[in-house]
Amino acid sequence: MDKFIQFLENHLGTIECGWTKNDRGDPLPVQIAKYNKGPFLGTTILEI
Repeated sequence: MDKFIQFLENHLGTIECGWTKNDRGDPLPVQIAKYNKGPFLGTTILEI
């Protein structure tokens, strides 16, 4: 898994934070990560 994370960080920047629950506290089916080279044009940041 380290090589995959390294690949993502090489293209998207280092991971700044992540979360596993939505704004109501319910578990998400995946883990979300925010990279320092994002957000990208046309995307929206949801404040939790």
